[in-house]
Amino acid sequence: MSTMTHDVTSMCFFKLLRYLEEKTKFTSIEHRELSKYLDPSCIDTLLRSSILERKITATVGKAVEEDDKILVIEEVKRDKVILRDRKTLEVTEKQLSEFIEYRVIPKTFVKQLSSIIFEGNLGVTEILERESFYDIIITFNRINIRLLLQKVPFPSVSGRVIEIARSVRARCPILLVTTSKTFHEFLEYFALVALGSLIYVTTYGQLSELGQKEDRELGKEIRDWVDYMRYVINLEEEILREVSKYRKFKDLLVSVDTNPKYLITALNLFRSIRRIGLKSRRSYELLEDLVAIALPFIYGGDPFHYGYKRRGEELPDSVFVVWRPEDEASKVYLIGLVDAKSTDLKLSKIDVPKYLGYIKRIRRLPWTARTALFFVPLNSCEEVVRRYRKCPEGKGLRSFYNELARNLKKDEYVVILPLDSLITLVDTYLSIIRRIGLGRGRSEIHDIFRLVMSPTPSNPAMIRLGDKLFCVCSEKLRSYIERKTKERWIESELRRAFSGM
Repeated sequence: MSTMTHDVTSMCFFKLLRYLEEKTKFTSIEHRELSKYLDPSCIDTLLRSSILERKITATVGKAVEEDDKILVIEEVKRDKVILRDRKTLEVTEKQLSEFIEYRVIPKTFVKQLSSIIFEGNLGVTEILERESFYDIIITFNRINIRLLLQKVPFPSVSGRVIEIARSVRARCPILLVTTSKTFHEFLEYFALVALGSLIYVTTYGQLSELGQKEDRELGKEIRDWVDYMRYVINLEEEILREVSKYRKFKDLLVSVDTNPKYLITALNLFRSIRRIGLKSRRSYELLEDLVAIALPFIYGGDPFHYGYKRRGEELPDSVFVVWRPEDEASKVYLIGLVDAKSTDLKLSKIDVPKYLGYIKRIRRLPWTARTALFFVPLNSCEEVVRRYRKCPEGKGLRSFYNELARNLKKDEYVVILPLDSLITLVDTYLSIIRRIGLGRGRSEIHDIFRLVMSPTPSNPAMIRLGDKLFCVCSEKLRSYIERKTKERWIESELRRAFSGM
């Protein structure tokens, strides 16, 4: 297929996606309905590409109900259909287009969709037709993905979620394509079944915008999610291989999946909420609450004493404490003051007094420790770095940092922890710590998690933007933890953890 033909097909395909966003209908699509979204040339293009299939429903002798009359088809011509009223024998002519229906062909539809998202033709190994989904197994980058395409409006979302949850138990990542209308309902149910990062949700409407240059980041985000899933699955398999000799523990591990995966489920879905552009304040408050809980969950601290559920008060959303190894004199390694941003990172000079007030409260404590403000925005670290470096001195984040830095003491810092980096941190923690079950004492595994939150130039997971300003990079974090878990220390760590079994 030539480049020009491919571009025309893609353009028409995006229009078909917009139709599916509104109507969610793959079969028995009336010509009149489809023509509102696709012009005749686009319909012909998709027919030639075998993405659509056309069927003429008019056959001689077929009875058609119209109002209170019954019409019988007498003749089907090239562009017209002749009908006769069964009672009055009156003859009526109708356009043939009124008797044309289309259906979307799943296999070629998926191939076209995958060529756009994954920038190549993927292997399609299996297509099953469920009550409400097309259930398709595709392979990308040496990992199988279950692609679920919503094909009809759902009578009940809860039943569909249970079906999806069964797939997740088989550790098969799911790319769910639904509609914006249904997305909010999925959000509530997914939180209950705790699917973790194994599911990525997008909409036909979002996919239809991939044809616009400014919206092509969605395809990259989905590809990055697949790479991330391979990382998480490989990491968990590595741990499972190490604990395979501890039969009692492994049996327990396989049969029980603990509730903290809820954090990953909900945090992941906020990527989609931002992309889809939903304006629900309730959803964004949930994000702030989840962020407030997440870091104390890993490191220690009580979010209920801070801004969690206490909106409007001059308090950080939560405070977490990173502890030193047990044999060191000072127990506290770092105190983190968390502020969740339910939008992109927007800070300026006028915000400095509020955050400086948080730090001054920590200075009153009778012992010294490293202190850092942790901002959790929806931006990626790459985006934060790009915007910061382009930002003029007296504007935005640069003006905020410059003003705050003048008032910071020796061991006080600012760290930007993007949502995707937080997800990586929590998901990795659950993949390792939850499975190994170690305490917060002397542990080389916990040393990793202490190190990645330390705002220093030598931190392999952070990008340094200023003397006291850092950003935690998801890719660097994954790379570092992946490298560390392949080292020999994990074997002795596991042996020590299970020596009593």
